[in-house]
Amino acid sequence: MEDEQYKTWHPRQGSHSGHHRTYVCASQGLTQTETDQLMPFPEEGMRTFSTDLRAGYSSEEPGVDERGAWEPGETRIRELERDECASEVERLTTVETRVNNRQSAVCYLPVWLYNYKYDGKHFRVLVNGHTGEIMGDRPVSKLKVWLISGAAILVIAAIVLLIWLL
Repeated sequence: MEDEQYKTWHPRQGSHSGHHRTYVCASQGLTQTETDQLMPFPEEGMRTFSTDLRAGYSSEEPGVDERGAWEPGETRIRELERDECASEVERLTTVETRVNNRQSAVCYLPVWLYNYKYDGKHFRVLVNGHTGEIMGDRPVSKLKVWLISGAAILVIAAIVLLIWLL
């Protein structure tokens, strides 16, 4: 007879009180995914919205009001809480989340958008105005990709041939 390993599962329940912060993109020109990729922005420099802060800068008016931002924001907070609970147990089946003490603020983030056309195709570049991080699309030369791939294959084939002949 051989020993067989097994696990005994015991139901657990409990409560967790956490603080989660999430950002909901209210831009009509950026997607939530693009905004998430541009993060982080420093929270210590954020100020309460006022029209004076925007003076002299080109900016976009929010395309979502506070009520419209709550639904996706609360969904994201529930996902964050579920992930946190899942990190505490090995197998998570259900999570019931109650969101209290909701707060919101309109934040204008420094983002530069560049759109350009190259070789008949449109490309878009986003720049985080605080960190300088750049994300977006860029043109790729198919010829250069084929040449580099072919050169790599030739080098590998030459090494294999030398090893085989020796």
